Amino acid sequence: MTTPTDLKHMKIAVLGTGANGAGIGADIVRAGLDVTFIDQWPANVEAIRRHGIRVEVGGELVVTPVRALHLCDVATLVEPFDAVLVLVKA
Repeated sequence: MTTPTDLKHMKIAVLGTGANGAGIGADIVRAGLDVTFIDQWPANVEAIRRHGIRVEVGGELVVTPVRALHLCDVATLVEPFDAVLVLVKA
């Protein structure tokens, strides 16, 4: 069984940084977990790196600085992820 303490030490990837991936992933980052965002669009990855994840809910804008990688960069990683969330429309 996974405990909340175990979750704090997990390395999590969010594959897909559209509305669902960005929103859910940003919530997980703000909860204090180690999250890396992965996306296939270079311009989107660069915008996230520069400006963070920007989520507007109920008229409030929340900006969360995050780590973002292009899909091709994943091949260079040495450490595995403990969990990968695939959050795409398809």
